Amino acid sequence: MLQGPDMSRALIPLALITLMGGCAAVLCQLEHNNSSAIAGCEASYPGFEYKELHEDRGQKEADSERAARERAAPACDRGDPRSCLTVAVYDERHHGSRSTIVKAYAVACRGSLAFGCYGAGRFEHNPTRALPLLARGCELGEMAACEAAAAMDPVHATDFHEAACWLNQEDACQVAALSWIYGTGVPADPGRGRTLLMHGCDHGSVRACALLKRIR
Repeated sequence: MLQGPDMSRALIPLALITLMGGCAAVLCQLEHNNSSAIAGCEASYPGFEYKELHEDRGQKEADSERAARERAAPACDRGDPRSCLTVAVYDERHHGSRSTIVKAYAVACRGSLAFGCYGAGRFEHNPTRALPLLARGCELGEMAACEAAAAMDPVHATDFHEAACWLNQEDACQVAALSWIYGTGVPADPGRGRTLLMHGCDHGSVRACALLKRIR
């Protein structure tokens, strides 16, 4: 057992270790002659490492997500849109059954959940059926659905890019603005194009800011 000065030297780093939550936070800062403190720490916190704590937190989050999916499944079977969105997102992330994902996203979309329509559109192989789903997702406020619809429907791409711009997809502002300024696929409307560029620039689009300076 440590006594006198040796014990005092050991107590200081141990106190720091206790306050900071474990060995890993301070071991790299301990002096080489504090071997007794290191030994005491290891005895008090066997196997403690930040990596293990991080992995434990990740496992808890995974368990929580899985539990949420399990709770949502019965309600989804009864047609609840939000529960089906939970099921669809979880199953897509964890490579679940495609048929379950498609069905769950479809229910979520029918319940006017924007991401549900985006998911349903992505999982629909037939472009004729996929586009209305993506367009609905865009209308409900899912910017990714707007951009996906624009890629699928060149005729109305400017409208979809503009919708994405107002949902703060900054690069979409530049794309839509160029179409309006130069009349590409739509009647030329430079004022409308500048308005979109100003919005994009205000929301962080470097490209929109640069283009706005060039056309003023």
